[in-house]
Amino acid sequence: MQKVLIADDERKVGFLIKSLIQWERLDLEFAGLVKDGVTAYEKIRELKPDIVITDIRMPGLSGLELIRKVTESGLRPHFIVISGYKYFEYAQQAIKYGVEDYLLKPVDETELNEILKRICEAERSRQRERGHLNAVEQKLNDSKYVLHREFLNSLTAGEPSSLETANKNYGLSFEQGIFRVFCIKVDRDIRRERNEQQMKLILKKLGKIVEQEFSGIVKDMAVTLRSGESVMAVLNYSPQAACEAETALTETFKKSMNYLDGFEHYEMTMGVSEEQTDFGRLSLAVESAKEATDCRVLNGMEARIDSHLLSGDFTVCAEEILEMVREKYLGAVEIARCEDIRYQIGRAFAEARKRRAFGSEYYRLAKRLLGLFLEKEEFDGSEEKENKRKIWEETADNCRSRSELEEFVADTVERELREGLKSSRERERKPVLEAAAYIKEHYGEKLSLEELSEKSGFNMNYFSELFKKETGKNFTAYVAEVRMEEAKRLLRDTNDAVYEIAEKVGYKDTKFFSQQFAKIVGIKPAEYRKLYY
Repeated sequence: MQKVLIADDERKVGFLIKSLIQWERLDLEFAGLVKDGVTAYEKIRELKPDIVITDIRMPGLSGLELIRKVTESGLRPHFIVISGYKYFEYAQQAIKYGVEDYLLKPVDETELNEILKRICEAERSRQRERGHLNAVEQKLNDSKYVLHREFLNSLTAGEPSSLETANKNYGLSFEQGIFRVFCIKVDRDIRRERNEQQMKLILKKLGKIVEQEFSGIVKDMAVTLRSGESVMAVLNYSPQAACEAETALTETFKKSMNYLDGFEHYEMTMGVSEEQTDFGRLSLAVESAKEATDCRVLNGMEARIDSHLLSGDFTVCAEEILEMVREKYLGAVEIARCEDIRYQIGRAFAEARKRRAFGSEYYRLAKRLLGLFLEKEEFDGSEEKENKRKIWEETADNCRSRSELEEFVADTVERELREGLKSSRERERKPVLEAAAYIKEHYGEKLSLEELSEKSGFNMNYFSELFKKETGKNFTAYVAEVRMEEAKRLLRDTNDAVYEIAEKVGYKDTKFFSQQFAKIVGIKPAEYRKLYY
């Protein structure tokens, strides 16, 4: 809806104009009625109406002065001037400031609404055109980001490529000179639920900051938002622009940190590669920028980490450590001994510290330990397993220290085991509870353990164990107890003979029924009945 502000020093005239406008038909919204030019200017600045209907003569600011001041401030509402004067100079000045129409009092309802209709249709047409242009621009922009992402993926995969091929295949304009890669990794608090929309907003803004800071400095750059909550950029600049590029890196880090301060529960790290003059070594620069970012697990968050400043004696050892603990770790998982599982996970991370593992090796170790557990455990299907893997790996990527990584792996495995055991118990309980309910409904019929175990789908001996574990009694004793409870009710509440009651609760032999009743209840059926009569 387009908003309309009315300005007239005669309040009655203002209300009359308001009453003449066909608000609903034209899809217009009333923004207010003011009676002087100064207030009108303030309201236009505050409310930014789409249409202003103003009298030519008002206190404070005249209608023409109001139009001039609003126009000079950069705002562009549609103005309709209303006046009781026919003087040509007023109309001439109004047209000079882009006034849509000049109406004489008394205002004609049809003429006023025709003008408003024309303005509305023109504005909608402009909005459609603007929307189309924005959509085209967005598509071009999205295409650029897709190409940049494919380019970064090719570098990560180590695919060989020449400068000319990269420019041709990925729409780049790289030239010989200096190449440098940096990665901004955003980590969320893993104790809080992931906000997908908020993370997209953050990464998009950080990408814009990167583009703004390096615009005019680099020959070209490839900026992409990557899975794992990071922004990665490949810069190409001349040797003469090296100092400017370094300054832009510093500013990018500062502005990104300042922006992220506006959000709770997020931290960031920037990993920066060394400068490369050989395009063929660009894939190594990508890896070193990623490795520098992963070293936040060693050096702490909210810092810029330059790859050339990292110590040279870090090691690659995750797979060796995994082999060292694999057998005992999986053995503990097999018997669901959480204490032993935690010990083996702790042992693996302690060994990584001892061997001075690269930062990335801690993340790799965490994901592989979780992966081994997934391969060992049974799930409802491969889709569930892959969903869990994806969520766990994404969460591991957001861990901000070695201790947090270790704790996350241990907590996740323990939680899954406990939930798995609980689910398993529930699956075992269900057929027992169904069998117990069946017995209570069919106590007067012939009941056999073999028949009920077959209904449940379990082996008879295993079902017998489950039944006793859940009910506290073996099958025969449970059936007898249910039958005697019903027999007691019949003895209390009916005049049925004992032999009739015996038959109703599933006993053909009255003597055997009496013996069982006395054994379970403590007295014979006839004596029990006397207690109530």
